[in-house]
Amino acid sequence: MRARHALLALVLTACGHVAPQAVEIVPGEEFALSVAASAALPGEGLLEFAQVVSDSRCPVDVQCIWAGDAVVALRASDVNDSASLTLHTGGPSSASFGRWEIELVELRPLPREGIALSQADYEAVLRLREAVR
Repeated sequence: MRARHALLALVLTACGHVAPQAVEIVPGEEFALSVAASAALPGEGLLEFAQVVSDSRCPVDVQCIWAGDAVVALRASDVNDSASLTLHTGGPSSASFGRWEIELVELRPLPREGIALSQADYEAVLRLREAVR
């Protein structure tokens, strides 16, 4: 069985399909994730930036009456549970998972008039704290 796992790892490495390492999180400090990237929750858990669901934020080069809102979808999991979390830039910007509170600090880049952003362009700046109970 070990030989099969070693062969599979060798094949995946040769093909360039190795999963990226998860970002390490230091509670209380900001960290950034690109879409489809993940971060290792302290203990045994994982936080993944699934996608930007919508982005209606006012472009930086336009004057708007309303600042708009971007909606970010995250997936969190640990040995006991998993959850889909939705965070907003202009509304509820944090959610709880297990013993953690996950806060969306910023979504980059800010939109610009006439420039369409793809999922690959986005980066979420997040902060993890122990949830107050």
